[in-house]
Amino acid sequence: MTTDMTWKNDAMTQYIDASSWSECNEYRIHLLIVKDDEESYSAIALNLPGAGSCGSSEEEAVTHAKDAVRAVLEEYKSSGEEIPWHNADGNDIPAGAIHKWVIVD
Repeated sequence: MTTDMTWKNDAMTQYIDASSWSECNEYRIHLLIVKDDEESYSAIALNLPGAGSCGSSEEEAVTHAKDAVRAVLEEYKSSGEEIPWHNADGNDIPAGAIHKWVIVD
């Protein structure tokens, strides 16, 4: 079941029933971003085990983490294994860390 909503700025939001998520080509990923030192950031996918990366800026770490998520998802798909999604809502966020949801296609 899909419901479309159009906002005043003509942007469209599409709500998809949870049972149809496996049919989507986009994934909602919960990233934890930590500044490691003055020149390094880490970004870890909280809801997908084994996906994470780093970069010299927050934006670069997020970009690399998205690439890592794509690679992990491709590996699960090609092996025929079920993707082991985790519920990321219960994770403790360390002090000073940033967390954000991103869309990976």
